Amino acid sequence: MKHIGFILAISVFIFQAMMVPLVGMSWDEPSSFFMGRANLKFWMTGNRAYLNDLRNKTLFADSPIQYIYGEDLYPPFAFLVSSFTSFVLAEKTHILSVWDAHHVGEIFLGSIGVWAMYGLAVEVGLSVWIASGVTLVYALYPTIADLMRNDAKDVPLVSLLIASSYNLFDINQASES
Repeated sequence: MKHIGFILAISVFIFQAMMVPLVGMSWDEPSSFFMGRANLKFWMTGNRAYLNDLRNKTLFADSPIQYIYGEDLYPPFAFLVSSFTSFVLAEKTHILSVWDAHHVGEIFLGSIGVWAMYGLAVEVGLSVWIASGVTLVYALYPTIADLMRNDAKDVPLVSLLIASSYNLFDINQASES
């Protein structure tokens, strides 16, 4: 029955993706975008200057946003995913605007959290109906539902925490068997 979690996650992804053009940009998103872009450039080139010399305007001349202090204090994974979707969907294929494509990465990570929430609920022994309900309550909770489209920190980090909890619980269950 784990496919139900996947169906819920895909449904949330599609709904959230349809809402992206209506979202706009949050107050701290430019700095999240820049840190994601710096990490993406590092992984694409292997040049550590992209991580060590964040204030170098010539190094980041092609970036839509320049360095803003603060986001380098957060783990960069969610920023990297969002910057990658922006790079592919906006700059390479020109399917979406830079910011809308950036939001798609955030929705992707949020949807992983929805899938993991269902898996965790089932693993702890909830019935399929209750696990589905818990997952929908999580996905539709106003803070999660709203921030899933335009916050590169909170929902992606919670999603990764839920996914980690689910995987650790699953590994523990398998080792006890």
